[in-house]
Amino acid sequence: MLEVSLNSVKECHKPLQDQIKVVAEFHAHKIRAERIAYRTGIAFDLVDRLIKGDFEADYFKHCLNQCRIDRRNRRLASAMSKKGSVRRSIQEKIELDYKAVS
Repeated sequence: MLEVSLNSVKECHKPLQDQIKVVAEFHAHKIRAERIAYRTGIAFDLVDRLIKGDFEADYFKHCLNQCRIDRRNRRLASAMSKKGSVRRSIQEKIELDYKAVS
């Protein structure tokens, strides 16, 4: 079992698997590790180790990929409300962003 110190003001009472999913979701949105720990109450040590790949690397990578796919799909659906060349340029930017981090 991972032992980490809680350096944040908040405390997270979620199970470890849920904490990993939360960190993956925030990381998919390009939020820094310090901010993730501060906003969620998840120990910074755990957040940092997950992002670096030092702990539960396979599961975190799986969750991160799922979050990135979900984020891409939500952004593409949102772009559908636009018309013409504006929609096309937004869709191209979304695809470039997705491919850059994949």
